[in-house]
Amino acid sequence: NINVPGWWGLRYPDELFVSNRNRRALQSFCSEIWRQNSIDFVNDIIKSLENRPVGVSVSGVLLMGFRGGEFQLWGENVGEYDCSAPAQKAFSTWQRKKQVSPEIELPHPALEYPFQEGENYDLIRKNFFQFVAERSADNITWFASEFKKQHGDKYSFGVYYGYPMEHSASLKRMLFSGHLGIQKVLNEAPLDIISCPASYSLRRLNLSHAYMNPVDSALLHGIMPILENDIRNYATKFFGDSSGTTVFSLRDSQLTSSKLNLLAAAHGTVVRYYAIIEGMDFFAPLPMIKSIAQENRLLMKLKPAPLGMKDQVAMVIDTMSWASCASPAFNDQITRKISELRDTLMRTGRSVAFITIDDWEKNAERWENVVIPLPGVLSQSRKEFLEKTFEKLPTLKLNDVFMVLRKGEKTLVCDDTKEVWQATALPQVLSSEMKNVWYVGGNFTAIWDGNKLDIKINDK
Repeated sequence: NINVPGWWGLRYPDELFVSNRNRRALQSFCSEIWRQNSIDFVNDIIKSLENRPVGVSVSGVLLMGFRGGEFQLWGENVGEYDCSAPAQKAFSTWQRKKQVSPEIELPHPALEYPFQEGENYDLIRKNFFQFVAERSADNITWFASEFKKQHGDKYSFGVYYGYPMEHSASLKRMLFSGHLGIQKVLNEAPLDIISCPASYSLRRLNLSHAYMNPVDSALLHGIMPILENDIRNYATKFFGDSSGTTVFSLRDSQLTSSKLNLLAAAHGTVVRYYAIIEGMDFFAPLPMIKSIAQENRLLMKLKPAPLGMKDQVAMVIDTMSWASCASPAFNDQITRKISELRDTLMRTGRSVAFITIDDWEKNAERWENVVIPLPGVLSQSRKEFLEKTFEKLPTLKLNDVFMVLRKGEKTLVCDDTKEVWQATALPQVLSSEMKNVWYVGGNFTAIWDGNKLDIKINDK
């Protein structure tokens, strides 16, 4: 964990976060001193461990920082942003590099949340949130590069990052968190691992579960995603998590874990069991250990869905363009549907790929069914590529929610997840009225109807 201790803040008070409302936290995300001190700290820990017997067991580093240890910037949950001296300097440098004119200083009334109308306010906000995303991504790339420069491939290196699909349930978190830069991280950072908890928005028993980050893009870049199972189970009856989820029975606890494992198996990724409550290992009760062992025996038989397999649908996200959502034209009711779309597509009977638009463009021939959230904020070059791949696009409004593209079919623009489902569900699934969740892998299909989990393996 590279959040700074108290003594560091006393030594470097000007390197700490100061919000637009003059509230304070730990390190500024633009502090060069913090970055250098942090990587020195990580390397010192590795060196110390290497000189002990335990050193032979060190396999890598999972770096954590900011809110939740997940590089969610200070203030993101309340719509506040960094106005410290390092942030002001970094933003000024970014504006000059991008030839932004006129330049603005921090704080600025255009950036106050909820957003208001004003001259050039939308452009000011778009520029600022692109800066926040790029700087956050650059931090992760810098840490990964410096770590690899020191240790090469001897150790794995990973972070928690890339949650814009999850953050979209709250417009302010989507913008202020710093996670819109996920494509930049995937393109540039020498990561071995990228981790996220199972979606907090979609962890109730009747829902599908989901990754917070674009899992299949990570795989395309040779990065192993870890899906974290931290869902409180029957052993923690009096401890719900922030999603409001409390699992009361052993049966439902086992089903919750099974669904998470099937989701990971469909993509070919790792599940980490994380008993997050201090002093209480809620995966330690013998019934859970037996259940996990049984699950592992099953999982060893399952194969992931190949990217672009027959009938697969791709959810394609252009997160950097979502900086344009910093406008009164958008609200939580609009962006929340992006989060919900992950569950909707899992009900189509199809395998689902979750990828960034850069990675989709490089592999566009693999998919005949594509759903793009927020098509109205796409750049002109993105739209032109889509027209070359599919057909001429209809006229788009800035705050259109979804665009569904299918080879040989008319492009659909809509604002409702039910319409997306109707346009993408396999014919044999349409009669289910979105009741069932499908986990489709390379050699298996599992159906969850809200009560029973039916798993079929094709051994051929």
